[in-house]
Amino acid sequence: MGFTAWYLSLLYLIAILSDILNGMEKSPEFSVLDSEIVNLVNQFRQQDINKVDDGQIILDYQEHTVTYDTNDKAKKRLFKWVDPISLKKDTYKKWIALSNEYEPQVGIPEKNNPKKKKAIDDYLDAVLNTTIWKSLYQFLLKKGHPYAKSFQTFRAWIKQLWFVEYSRKQGLIDSSGFEHVFMGEYKNGEVSGMHSWLRFYLLERNASQQFNYHGYTIKRFNIMAAVKFSWRNYIKRSGSFFIGTSPEFDLALYTICFLTRQSRDICKFQIEECPFSITSYKLMQQGKIFVGTVYPVAGSFTEKCRKHNSL
Repeated sequence: MGFTAWYLSLLYLIAILSDILNGMEKSPEFSVLDSEIVNLVNQFRQQDINKVDDGQIILDYQEHTVTYDTNDKAKKRLFKWVDPISLKKDTYKKWIALSNEYEPQVGIPEKNNPKKKKAIDDYLDAVLNTTIWKSLYQFLLKKGHPYAKSFQTFRAWIKQLWFVEYSRKQGLIDSSGFEHVFMGEYKNGEVSGMHSWLRFYLLERNASQQFNYHGYTIKRFNIMAAVKFSWRNYIKRSGSFFIGTSPEFDLALYTICFLTRQSRDICKFQIEECPFSITSYKLMQQGKIFVGTVYPVAGSFTEKCRKHNSL
């Protein structure tokens, strides 16, 4: 590369970084209709070619429980079987490799080494190369969202929101949006976050994690569930996640809802004719914006939902 080309490339990277730094202190104004979110989520669902289909996953919900019940209402695992072939797809492999790089105990600094940085970049590259994420980028681009001025800017912003680490306790750099939402954390006797069926499945099968399913509080067929569980003697009274969805689908869904609907502004949509919503909150530290938490909530159990999924 000649000096002129190198210099122009450097200026371009500086411009991208400047855009990011100038916008980190607040969420940009962004107007999206409820119907546009519904249509986009439907599009994501149709494009989710890596999802684990019903024939590739067997659940054993066992007994219903409530948040205040101290009894274990499930003697067996929630996930009875998942087709191992489905987990060999690229985004799953990259997600699983990245999952090994996090420290779940809040208050213990996260490791920050080349292996973890590479795992983040590898996963992010795999996700951004999917049809779902190309659709998300095009949607934001057409809307004129500042995060989508270019694909490089888009990638940098997604990395900032989800993967740049911040503090949840005593100023220690011990968390990130991705870790909290997908991997889960624990402190003060309770588990927080972990809204990922894949994480739940993997922990159930790792005896060293001392992970125990206690029963469901809400179930929507093989689509979504809210469940009670314990992890190394830390309790989660009700944790929700979609079931069988690919890593790219979950991250895209949580991202569009975070960008368009935050705090009391609920992100509403349907999957397989069943109503759901996403609640999300941002976290601000040192003038920068991060994903604080994102989690799904089941809507009412409609007759349309029941009929569609009972065929």
